[in-house]
Amino acid sequence: MPRKIPFKTIYATSEDEKFRCSELDTQGPTVRGWQSQKDPSYPQDLILKLEKPVFLTQVQILAHQFMIPDRIELWSSSSSSESPISSLPFDYLGYVILGDNRSSSHKSRELKSVTIPPSSAKSSHIKLTLLSNHENELNVHNQVGLVAVQILGEDKEEATEASIFDDLSFDMYVDRDVARIIRQMECRKSEAVKGERFRYAARLKSAMLTLRTVGEKLGRLEVGKFQAIANEDYAKANKKKEQMDMLRSETYASLCVTDLLEESGALAKNDAPGSDITDSNTTLSEEVKTPDVPVQESQNTPVSPLHYAPVISKGATIVQPIRTGSLKKKKQPTASPSSYEAYDERIIPAAQRSVTVKETTTNINPNCLKMNEREKKQASLPISVFGIALVEKFYSRQYVDKEDGLRDLECILESQETTNKIFRAATFLLHRAIRDKVLSVYTVASSLVTQLFSRYTGPRVTTSELGRSVDKLLPELFSKSGDPTPRVHNLAVHTILTMAHSPQLRKLNIIPVHLTRALTASTHPRLALSKLEMVEQLILSIGISTDKASGMTARTLAEFGASGLHHPAEAVRKVAERVLILVYRVNPRLVRKQLPPDDDITRRNLLYRQLMKEFDKIDLEVKRMDLNRETRQHIKSSVSSYAANMSESPEVDQNVETPNSLPGNNKHCIFCFQTCEHLTEEGLNIHYWKYCPLLTRCTHCQEVVECTGIHNHLLKDCDLKELYRPCDNCTEAVEKENFEEHLVECQGINRCPFCKTPVENTDLSWRNHLLDGKTCPKHPRAKFILRSGSSTPRDSIAANLNFS
Repeated sequence: MPRKIPFKTIYATSEDEKFRCSELDTQGPTVRGWQSQKDPSYPQDLILKLEKPVFLTQVQILAHQFMIPDRIELWSSSSSSESPISSLPFDYLGYVILGDNRSSSHKSRELKSVTIPPSSAKSSHIKLTLLSNHENELNVHNQVGLVAVQILGEDKEEATEASIFDDLSFDMYVDRDVARIIRQMECRKSEAVKGERFRYAARLKSAMLTLRTVGEKLGRLEVGKFQAIANEDYAKANKKKEQMDMLRSETYASLCVTDLLEESGALAKNDAPGSDITDSNTTLSEEVKTPDVPVQESQNTPVSPLHYAPVISKGATIVQPIRTGSLKKKKQPTASPSSYEAYDERIIPAAQRSVTVKETTTNINPNCLKMNEREKKQASLPISVFGIALVEKFYSRQYVDKEDGLRDLECILESQETTNKIFRAATFLLHRAIRDKVLSVYTVASSLVTQLFSRYTGPRVTTSELGRSVDKLLPELFSKSGDPTPRVHNLAVHTILTMAHSPQLRKLNIIPVHLTRALTASTHPRLALSKLEMVEQLILSIGISTDKASGMTARTLAEFGASGLHHPAEAVRKVAERVLILVYRVNPRLVRKQLPPDDDITRRNLLYRQLMKEFDKIDLEVKRMDLNRETRQHIKSSVSSYAANMSESPEVDQNVETPNSLPGNNKHCIFCFQTCEHLTEEGLNIHYWKYCPLLTRCTHCQEVVECTGIHNHLLKDCDLKELYRPCDNCTEAVEKENFEEHLVECQGINRCPFCKTPVENTDLSWRNHLLDGKTCPKHPRAKFILRSGSSTPRDSIAANLNFS
């Protein structure tokens, strides 16, 4: 019989310091698994050394949720353990392909169970070669990772079936102590069958199934305890520990684990007929017998297309933690209010007994899971499309059944083309699932809603059907967006925004029209806040439209934002203020029209005062942009007129080459005479604006002026000219605050406005001083002068121009 083979990971091409390859040696709920180093080179190899050579029957691999390898090759070696790793010869077994996990938004892990083809030699080592990774937004450094690996084998070549308790999913999600007891019971069961102690074997089988369910709960509590320890929340960790101890002790006591293991020898009561435990366990084993077969079959994935047909079961993808729906539904708990079901699901101590009895009755009676006639009539459409077996899961009282129904619905939509009828029936079921109060059901339903409108909207689905489906689902999502639970609220907002960005729904403009309806004072604050935040996100992502039917016009958004300003909740008013500011940048007139007049009375209101200040800032930014635009035009016109005057001046000697008479006069600067054959008119404007050493920009109004005329500009043309006054001795523009200090130091000579070095008041002196970035180190454009080099050499300038 195949059994679990212990191994040790002896080699890895690379590993993360926090996720070493040795993590793969053990399996359990709290293992971290192996991850490659950041930005690794491929392929990545892992070599596993088995405890002893065996005939391999199966290899199970649990991949990381987003560090997913694209393909994994399997190799085996039968060499002795003394051989060095580099010289180990490996035989190729095949490969297995893993999906990109986008359908689950990288929240699940894919489990691959690979059946190894029969071999005549035993294997001592296994090598896993990970060829590349699936790229996604979460895997920033292109890493690959494995959470767990398990190997099954046997000492002899036998065609026996592996135990379901040797499965990797069992080790990963079941408490280790419970798993150990289950394996001991399995050995006892085999011995009991050989000894024809069938009542004892039935007791063991029932106890093993119950212990597996309890082991999964203990595994989840163990993970929660480790997370609390990592967060240094020791009170929570102690609470988890107490819950685990109580659940473990109560379960062991109720199942009489010590008596079932018969550590001191055979007990007569284990073979006694007619006891309550025997009857209930027999019923349980009969009910859970059917699902055992497909679970085992779905995990026997072929190893490679080279050896078997390329059929890879989608059932290998599991969601953490694993929930066995059939066991959860069919399990018969004890009626005692102190059982672990009552402890895990208790409401209040006073009502604990009644609740426990009610749940027990529900689980025992299968008729409670059936649909009544009214429900069948109500769900006649989805029953005719998907069948009553699927629809019953959505009407079940067990949340596990509802989750299974949602996954079955996803598989149906994935496997066939969507029509109007299928789309309408799926909308009906999703509308029911979204309203469920269980978070896990609501999460899966919301994910499937987004996929319904993004992936399953085929050409055979009409726009009218799309609109009808959105009108049915949107009110429920709006209601969930106002939920006080952050996870429910965030998921609803994400679902609505994802639907709004869907290409099919963007053409219909249904969601923006619903979102931008005016708010009233009676609208619940959480719902109003959610709507405003979603509209704000749509403005930032989609923008403001001019289409009147889009629901995103400036007028509609201004009215919507103004309605939020009058809401009694402060948080709502703040978001409405942000929406109005975004709209004001596009159309100030429409926003001003929705608000009271901008006067002293209005500004006494704190909210309006803050809003008006923001509007003033935006107006100032727009004014500065207009001034910059006018400045560019002014420079451009000044340059053109100056060039025309230079070319038409009769005083210039015709024998002397002026800058405009030089070859290529339209390709050089008329101030610094820098020449470039590739310079265009637009390039000249940029040169004047940023690089020309004889020009500079005013630090107040950003207007471009000549360096020699900066003082005149500050006294006459600048927007802040009232801050300056002229000095009668040196004619400089001096700040009024520093004027007295300037008079004490003033020597009445002409100085550079940047480095304050004395400069003769001639064009040649100014050019010699400004054209070299080293002569005037404090020139605002010195770094550009040094980077580009000197424009035109000073000697050539003096030779070309007659400065006298």
